[in-house]
Amino acid sequence: MGTLTSHAKGFLLAAAVGMSALAAGSAWAAPALVTLNPSAAGLSTQGAFQADNYGLLDFAVVNITNATGNFTETGTLQLQAFLNGSTTLASATTGLRNGTGAASYGLYITFSATGHVGTSPAGPFVPGGINTGSFSSISYTLLGDPGNTDTVSATGVLTNNGTADIVLATGGLGGGVNVVSVIGSPGTPSADVLLSLIKTAIGNSFFALPANLAFQETAFTNTTSVVTITGTATTTTIGINGGGGNGTFVPEPASLLLLGVGTAALGVLSRRRKA
Repeated sequence: MGTLTSHAKGFLLAAAVGMSALAAGSAWAAPALVTLNPSAAGLSTQGAFQADNYGLLDFAVVNITNATGNFTETGTLQLQAFLNGSTTLASATTGLRNGTGAASYGLYITFSATGHVGTSPAGPFVPGGINTGSFSSISYTLLGDPGNTDTVSATGVLTNNGTADIVLATGGLGGGVNVVSVIGSPGTPSADVLLSLIKTAIGNSFFALPANLAFQETAFTNTTSVVTITGTATTTTIGINGGGGNGTFVPEPASLLLLGVGTAALGVLSRRRKA
């Protein structure tokens, strides 16, 4: 078991999984130095290294029913690089997105979510207004891509183009904090949600040390260039094409994972960029 905490600023609901956010003011444990071992998990020839945070992109689509404020969201979070403090580790050191081939691999969090937003817990959803709410369900899978050949579409669809992806972990809502906010249009949505993190046997090999850890995704930045908002009389659709953010490894508080699916979850307004 492990925990992933995620803070996404500028997301309707965060993309999740993302593999899409922690609400401002939330307190979490100090960063933990983690030993990751791609070769032990069969992802690449890259050996173990240490990092305490990472950068990522999110790609997702959120559909909100205007009459009820209920929403669905699907998407993919793409890990871009590992860091130690403020120092970005070279891809040649980590193997993550180090070109293609035996020394390289990719990491993705695919997810789907449902929830509700409105002007208040019982209030209606107002397109372009200030809305808050929560997730009703989230389901995600953390995947490793040997050879780094997978691609992600602008709508968050992950396509496997080579060796079969390796499932490193799965999870869903774990209780605790579960808040979503959508401010204006385009606005700066955010999400704060706690999820369970269930590592597979191979996932335990990848996350070598410590045994119990979490990921805290923070500092997402969103601009109108990566967000598309369209609507009809009945539905508001938000697309995120490459919203960016940063995640921090932290000690596991209680085998719960806080995944800002908020990078995708309510989707949102994260920075968009093609994979």
